[in-house]
Amino acid sequence: MSAHAPHVASPRRNHVSRPLLSATLVLLFATVTTPPLRAQASPADGVRTRIGPAFGLHVGAPQKVSLALGAGRWREATNDAYDVVFGLVEPGLGAGRASVGYLRSRGNLNTGLGVRASALRTWRDPWSVEPNRTFVGVEASAHALIFNVRAGAFRRMTAAEGRAVLFTIDGGLFL
Repeated sequence: MSAHAPHVASPRRNHVSRPLLSATLVLLFATVTTPPLRAQASPADGVRTRIGPAFGLHVGAPQKVSLALGAGRWREATNDAYDVVFGLVEPGLGAGRASVGYLRSRGNLNTGLGVRASALRTWRDPWSVEPNRTFVGVEASAHALIFNVRAGAFRRMTAAEGRAVLFTIDGGLFL
Protein backbone atom coordinates (compact mmCIF):
# COMPACT_ATOMS: atom_id res chain seq x y z
CA MET A 1 0.00 0.00 0.00
CA SER A 2 1.37 3.41 -0.98
CA ALA A 3 1.64 6.22 1.53
CA HIS A 4 0.53 9.03 -0.80
CA ALA A 5 -1.49 11.91 0.57
CA PRO A 6 -4.78 12.47 -1.23
CA HIS A 7 -4.74 15.22 -3.82
CA VAL A 8 -6.69 18.23 -2.64
CA ALA A 9 -7.55 20.84 -5.23
CA SER A 10 -6.64 24.35 -4.21
CA PRO A 11 -9.47 26.85 -4.43
CA ARG A 12 -9.46 29.16 -7.45
CA ARG A 13 -8.62 32.71 -6.63
CA ASN A 14 -10.73 35.43 -8.11
CA HIS A 15 -8.39 37.56 -10.22
CA VAL A 16 -10.87 40.42 -10.65
CA SER A 17 -9.52 43.40 -8.74
CA ARG A 18 -11.66 45.00 -6.07
CA PRO A 19 -11.44 48.49 -7.66
CA LEU A 20 -12.64 47.09 -11.03
CA LEU A 21 -15.49 45.23 -9.34
CA SER A 22 -16.45 48.33 -7.33
CA ALA A 23 -16.38 50.57 -10.42
CA THR A 24 -18.49 48.04 -12.33
CA LEU A 25 -21.11 47.89 -9.58
CA VAL A 26 -21.29 51.69 -9.36
CA LEU A 27 -21.68 51.99 -13.15
CA LEU A 28 -24.34 49.26 -13.20
CA PHE A 29 -26.29 51.08 -10.49
CA ALA A 30 -25.95 54.40 -12.31
CA THR A 31 -26.99 52.84 -15.63
CA VAL A 32 -30.14 51.34 -14.14
CA THR A 33 -31.24 54.27 -11.98
CA THR A 34 -30.13 57.43 -13.81
CA PRO A 35 -32.17 59.13 -16.53
CA PRO A 36 -30.23 60.97 -19.26
CA LEU A 37 -28.00 63.51 -17.52
CA ARG A 38 -28.49 66.29 -20.02
CA ALA A 39 -30.57 66.81 -23.13
CA GLN A 40 -30.16 69.81 -25.38
CA ALA A 41 -32.04 70.56 -28.58
CA SER A 42 -30.69 72.80 -31.28
CA PRO A 43 -33.65 74.54 -32.93
CA ALA A 44 -31.65 75.59 -35.98
CA ASP A 45 -30.78 72.13 -37.33
CA GLY A 46 -33.10 69.78 -35.36
CA VAL A 47 -30.18 68.01 -33.70
CA ARG A 48 -30.61 66.81 -30.12
CA THR A 49 -27.65 66.04 -27.84
CA ARG A 50 -27.89 63.97 -24.68
CA ILE A 51 -25.52 62.32 -22.24
CA GLY A 52 -26.57 59.10 -20.57
CA PRO A 53 -25.77 55.49 -19.71
CA ALA A 54 -24.33 53.04 -22.25
CA PHE A 55 -24.25 49.26 -21.90
CA GLY A 56 -23.87 45.98 -23.75
CA LEU A 57 -23.67 42.22 -23.35
CA HIS A 58 -21.06 40.24 -25.33
CA VAL A 59 -20.11 36.60 -25.91
CA GLY A 60 -16.80 35.71 -27.54
CA ALA A 61 -13.04 35.44 -27.25
CA PRO A 62 -11.26 35.98 -24.96
CA GLN A 63 -13.73 37.20 -22.32
CA LYS A 64 -16.30 34.39 -22.78
CA VAL A 65 -19.27 36.45 -21.48
CA SER A 66 -18.99 40.12 -20.50
CA LEU A 67 -21.16 43.05 -19.47
CA ALA A 68 -20.16 46.50 -20.76
CA LEU A 69 -21.18 49.52 -18.67
CA GLY A 70 -20.40 53.19 -19.10
CA ALA A 71 -21.63 56.48 -20.50
CA GLY A 72 -22.10 58.03 -23.91
CA ARG A 73 -22.87 61.32 -25.62
CA TRP A 74 -25.57 60.87 -28.26
CA ARG A 75 -26.03 63.38 -31.06
CA GLU A 76 -29.40 62.57 -32.64
CA ALA A 77 -30.76 64.05 -35.88
CA THR A 78 -34.38 63.97 -36.95
CA ASN A 79 -33.77 61.54 -39.83
CA ASP A 80 -33.22 58.33 -37.78
CA ALA A 81 -29.51 59.04 -37.49
CA TYR A 82 -27.25 59.37 -34.49
CA ASP A 83 -23.59 59.48 -33.49
CA VAL A 84 -22.27 58.33 -30.11
CA VAL A 85 -18.98 58.96 -28.33
CA PHE A 86 -18.71 56.53 -25.43
CA GLY A 87 -16.54 55.11 -22.65
CA LEU A 88 -17.11 51.60 -21.26
CA VAL A 89 -15.74 49.20 -18.66
CA GLU A 90 -16.42 45.57 -19.58
CA PRO A 91 -15.70 42.87 -16.99
CA GLY A 92 -16.12 39.29 -18.17
CA LEU A 93 -15.55 35.73 -17.06
CA GLY A 94 -12.17 35.35 -18.82
CA ALA A 95 -11.08 38.94 -19.44
CA GLY A 96 -12.05 42.57 -19.01
CA ARG A 97 -11.83 45.66 -21.21
CA ALA A 98 -11.85 49.41 -20.85
CA SER A 99 -12.78 51.21 -24.09
CA VAL A 100 -13.42 54.61 -25.61
CA GLY A 101 -15.04 54.79 -29.00
CA TYR A 102 -17.26 56.30 -31.65
CA LEU A 103 -20.36 54.80 -33.26
CA ARG A 104 -22.46 56.02 -36.18
CA SER A 105 -25.95 54.68 -36.84
CA ARG A 106 -28.41 55.39 -39.65
CA GLY A 107 -31.86 54.33 -40.80
CA ASN A 108 -34.94 52.55 -39.45
CA LEU A 109 -33.02 49.33 -38.70
CA ASN A 110 -30.43 51.17 -36.60
CA THR A 111 -27.55 49.91 -38.77
CA GLY A 112 -24.08 51.30 -38.46
CA LEU A 113 -20.40 50.98 -37.75
CA GLY A 114 -18.17 51.79 -34.80
CA VAL A 115 -14.53 51.94 -33.80
CA ARG A 116 -12.94 51.88 -30.34
CA ALA A 117 -9.57 51.88 -28.62
CA SER A 118 -9.39 49.27 -25.86
CA ALA A 119 -7.18 47.94 -23.12
CA LEU A 120 -7.81 44.26 -22.37
CA ARG A 121 -6.67 42.17 -19.38
CA THR A 122 -7.12 38.39 -19.25
CA TRP A 123 -7.72 36.37 -16.08
CA ARG A 124 -8.93 32.97 -14.92
CA ASP A 125 -9.42 30.80 -18.00
CA PRO A 126 -9.91 33.02 -21.10
CA TRP A 127 -10.68 31.70 -24.56
CA SER A 128 -7.81 31.67 -27.13
CA VAL A 129 -5.07 33.25 -25.00
CA GLU A 130 -3.17 32.79 -21.74
CA PRO A 131 -4.49 34.32 -18.49
CA ASN A 132 -2.90 37.31 -16.73
CA ARG A 133 -1.87 39.14 -19.91
CA THR A 134 -2.51 42.80 -20.77
CA PHE A 135 -3.18 43.97 -24.34
CA VAL A 136 -4.01 47.28 -26.03
CA GLY A 137 -5.58 47.61 -29.44
CA VAL A 138 -8.36 48.75 -31.72
CA GLU A 139 -11.74 47.21 -32.45
CA ALA A 140 -14.32 47.70 -35.18
CA SER A 141 -17.99 46.83 -34.88
CA ALA A 142 -21.06 46.57 -37.06
CA HIS A 143 -24.60 46.64 -35.72
CA ALA A 144 -28.21 46.27 -36.77
CA LEU A 145 -31.20 46.70 -34.46
CA ILE A 146 -29.82 45.70 -31.03
CA PHE A 147 -27.29 43.10 -32.33
CA ASN A 148 -23.59 43.71 -32.95
CA VAL A 149 -20.46 41.93 -34.14
CA ARG A 150 -17.07 43.19 -32.99
CA ALA A 151 -13.53 42.28 -34.11
CA GLY A 152 -10.24 43.59 -32.77
CA ALA A 153 -6.47 43.46 -33.05
CA PHE A 154 -4.41 43.81 -29.86
CA ARG A 155 -0.72 43.95 -28.96
CA ARG A 156 0.53 42.39 -25.71
CA MET A 157 1.92 44.92 -23.23
CA THR A 158 3.15 42.53 -20.54
CA ALA A 159 6.58 40.90 -20.75
CA ALA A 160 5.13 37.39 -20.32
CA GLU A 161 5.63 34.58 -22.78
CA GLY A 162 2.93 33.63 -25.22
CA ARG A 163 1.08 35.30 -28.02
CA ALA A 164 2.28 38.88 -28.76
CA VAL A 165 -0.66 39.74 -31.03
CA LEU A 166 -4.25 38.84 -30.24
CA PHE A 167 -7.19 38.90 -32.65
CA THR A 168 -10.63 38.92 -31.05
CA ILE A 169 -14.18 38.46 -32.26
CA ASP A 170 -17.47 38.47 -30.41
CA GLY A 171 -21.14 39.18 -30.80
CA GLY A 172 -23.66 40.76 -28.53
CA LEU A 173 -26.46 43.12 -27.74
CA PHE A 174 -26.26 46.93 -27.72
CA LEU A 175 -22.79 48.62 -27.50
